[in-house]
Amino acid sequence: MSDIFTVPYRMMVKRLHEICKIDSSTSTELLSATEEEIAVWNKILGITAPFKQNYIRLDNMIERSVELYKRSLITYEKLEHLLGFSGVSPVEVGIVKSVYTPMTDSEIADILCEDDD
Repeated sequence: MSDIFTVPYRMMVKRLHEICKIDSSTSTELLSATEEEIAVWNKILGITAPFKQNYIRLDNMIERSVELYKRSLITYEKLEHLLGFSGVSPVEVGIVKSVYTPMTDSEIADILCEDDD
């Protein structure tokens, strides 16, 4: 709605509460979001604001890409590639690449020994 009517997020939440479309607890929860959280969701959902954006909106490409990554259906590198079409990085939508740390030989031996018992 804020995209269609160019209304700021917090004003939209307050108005939805005033017209009884959301209850007090939902309103409080939505209003407690930080500006960073709002910015992340705006990018994920492709919501534009009435000022110049530094990314390109491709329907729901960002949202779908993030969803696929969270469901472990695509790799981090594939996520970077897909988000690149919109000029957005994974960090901008709240995703940081995790570092893989392989198990040590002793950890592997412990697991193998447990199976023998």
